Amino acid sequence: MRILSNFNTGLASELLQEATTKFWEWKVLFVRRDRIYVFLKVIFPWIILSVGVVWLIVRSLTWGSGQPYTTISWLLYTILFVIVAMAGIHFIKKLIDYYMDFTIITPVQILFYDQDGIIKRSSRSLDLTKLKSVNIEKDWLLRSMFNFWSIVFFSEWDVVTDDENKLGNIKLNYINYPRKVRDKIVHVIRREEISEE
Repeated sequence: MRILSNFNTGLASELLQEATTKFWEWKVLFVRRDRIYVFLKVIFPWIILSVGVVWLIVRSLTWGSGQPYTTISWLLYTILFVIVAMAGIHFIKKLIDYYMDFTIITPVQILFYDQDGIIKRSSRSLDLTKLKSVNIEKDWLLRSMFNFWSIVFFSEWDVVTDDENKLGNIKLNYINYPRKVRDKIVHVIRREEISEE
């Protein structure tokens, strides 16, 4: 479905079909975030927000001297509505991130697509001749407990900075069983190298 020129829900399948036609299916790897991302970024915060909303509604109805609709109650309802609306937009954005962000690895290059909301999409590609290493990063305890880490592709022109957006590398977050995924990536890359020799 194409709503705007930058919001095409069929882009992933189109590019994957194109890559598998150009290369063989066993030479193409499609990577997407794990479902734990939806739980941590959408479902769990939504449950916490819902409990908070119910608590605020019950609290505001019993506020003061038993009068259900006071000025404070209406103020709380307005604030609550704004919070829920903003949270809803945030949760929708996270769902879009989950369904629309993807990476396609071929024997020639790595294609990374990042859909940021409905309007903005960014894409990066990394030529495998410039690839230095494929690393796994873990940065907090919860990721280790549930075995979802990040896979980072470092290229020749990477510059190490504190700002993740300025890095020349490609980073895939919330990848479940990242060692297996990294082994599959290396397998895809090496298949092409073996066939060229």
